Amino acid sequence: MPKVIDRRSELTCNRDVRTGIRYGIIGVHDVDPDELNRVYQDGEDMDWKGHVVDVKCALDAAFTEIMPGNAKGVTVQKFRRQVLHKKLALYFSDYKSKNDGYSDLESVVGQVIIIMQETGAWELPSITDQVKIAYAEIADTVADVYEGGSDGASCMVYHDDEYDLSTDAYADLWVLKSPFFTYAQHCSPCAPGAVSLSEPLGVDAAALRISPKARNQFSDNRGYCLGHEWFMEKKAPYPVFSVATGKQVIAIKTHPVCENCKGTGRDLVSRLAQVRGTSEMAVINAIIDGNINAEEFEMGTPYHPTSFKCLYCKGTGRVEEVEYAEV
Repeated sequence: MPKVIDRRSELTCNRDVRTGIRYGIIGVHDVDPDELNRVYQDGEDMDWKGHVVDVKCALDAAFTEIMPGNAKGVTVQKFRRQVLHKKLALYFSDYKSKNDGYSDLESVVGQVIIIMQETGAWELPSITDQVKIAYAEIADTVADVYEGGSDGASCMVYHDDEYDLSTDAYADLWVLKSPFFTYAQHCSPCAPGAVSLSEPLGVDAAALRISPKARNQFSDNRGYCLGHEWFMEKKAPYPVFSVATGKQVIAIKTHPVCENCKGTGRDLVSRLAQVRGTSEMAVINAIIDGNINAEEFEMGTPYHPTSFKCLYCKGTGRVEEVEYAEV
């Protein structure tokens, strides 16, 4: 049986109180980049949201300080001085790259001044409305100069029907909800209560299936994990179990015949022309002109059709597919 390292396993933080399963943590670099793109493309950037709040708070504070009740009589010079040096400078000071004698920061503040003057926003009784108008004017600039969270890494939050995931400033991916779990060592004190998916326990899946004692022994080391499909070889670096059934989920690789070349390793120009809805000659010309990538192209004869190396199966005649099954 594997040895469990005692890292304060009695901690109840960083775990799902409903299931008792702990949160799992794995480095983002251990995950298939194509799958990880889901998190960054479809997730929510919490650092960006916080940055927007900071900028709006800076505007709010500046307007409150400069215009306590009535904006009339406030000079542009005073407004510029107060906002530039006391408030907004805190959030744009890293972007003072000079351009024709004017910094990006001065340009941002200038936009605020212009819009406040042109819209009469200084006359509005609500500072919240003033902030809304001012931020709308500088929103594009705020986005252009934003470079992410600490060290350029953003803290993302991702949610779909199966997973709740988040990233942190240390390039770690937190698995907060998943249809799968594994058994792993508890994390060091930097993530108390969670488990490290990079340190899986070498549990005997067969023993877990038949022995309640074995399941109880390691129940505190259960942690939510990513399924096999999140990794380069479509196989997780740890044993995967179903939260719903408790059974192990294994990846089974199969090698069916390629549908494009029917197992020959040679794709036909006639098939490609049919798929593209064009003539065979148009496809041949596109191949000759280099507009279609076709390796080992061979013109046909009365006995052999015009063909080329099958791109889908790389000329092997078979493709690799992965199926998942509970055992």
